[in-house]
Amino acid sequence: MSPGKNWFSKHSSVGFVLWLLLLSLLLLGFGEFLNRSSSPIGKIAGVVLLQLSGSAVAALIVALFFSFKDVRDQIAASAASLLSSGELIDTLSESARAKLEEQIILKKLGNRVVGLEPSLIASLDQLRNRVLTAHYLQNFIQEVTLTPHRDDPRLLFRRLVRHFRVRSYHLAPNLRQYPFRFYTEIGLPEGIDFDNADLLREFEVVVGSAVLTREHIKIERELSGSLPVLTITCEADLAVDRELDVRITISTLGSVRDTTELLIARYPTLGFHASVKYMEDMYYDCAWFKSWDPEVTYRIGRQSSHKFPNGMSVSTNDWVLPGEGVAFAWYRTEPEPLSAAAAADVQVQKIFPGVSGESG
Repeated sequence: MSPGKNWFSKHSSVGFVLWLLLLSLLLLGFGEFLNRSSSPIGKIAGVVLLQLSGSAVAALIVALFFSFKDVRDQIAASAASLLSSGELIDTLSESARAKLEEQIILKKLGNRVVGLEPSLIASLDQLRNRVLTAHYLQNFIQEVTLTPHRDDPRLLFRRLVRHFRVRSYHLAPNLRQYPFRFYTEIGLPEGIDFDNADLLREFEVVVGSAVLTREHIKIERELSGSLPVLTITCEADLAVDRELDVRITISTLGSVRDTTELLIARYPTLGFHASVKYMEDMYYDCAWFKSWDPEVTYRIGRQSSHKFPNGMSVSTNDWVLPGEGVAFAWYRTEPEPLSAAAAADVQVQKIFPGVSGESG
């Protein structure tokens, strides 16, 4: 016998069937008795009791029918099929859907939680819907090459090449327009004044058959914290028929004070690869980070890193979600390894001197 259950609770269904049988027999007997009386009221009461007896018999048949295990299993399988195909969900109200989804989540979480905060579930629903209805990126590859300036030790040349594939197989045809957004900051060397044309040496974006050049970008000088920066913005809404290849090439002047490269995913990205190349007499380090991780592990899937004499590369073939990414750092002398927490702090430190970041 199961703990907490007595014999009566365990066999309650059998007791209910017997009770229905007894009730139907009693109603039938009294109904027939009253129906044979000479009193008009008795005849009416007899008819009512006979009707109730018939209802009790019908309930008895239904109870016996559902007492068979194969019948219950068949009904459960049919309900599960309707639920998984979405036909049953279409008949539910918004509140019923929310309640059903909450129960599914609780079932997945098991005994780790005893309840869910409705406002948190609503926020997570909005975040999930935005991610699932966004374009997907595939095989995201970024290569950054830094070259010392021959005439000024405070400067360097920075060349970025980025290419990836935009996928929209999962989106409805009217939602396949890809909102291309490119933004980058260039740290301006103090005490040196350059024209924007000198700072931005090359810019080209190839999106399918479309080519975006300098005429399509917006250049502004701003302060990022206390560091003067040149911001470059390029925006375009592009039609995507299932998939589209994108290639970005940009060459700029930069400051040697800028010793960090930050790359953050803006879209769900399957396959994420990045590298930085500079000089051989530098120490290179990197760290992956997530937008949030309760265990503060800052690990994304099965990532790998590889160091070579003049730089390093990182790679993962798993999904990288919006807000996740990787931070690179390089130093003249070997410091303490860059911790995961420090890599996450780079997002905040972007407003301070010596830090640059991009979103792709």
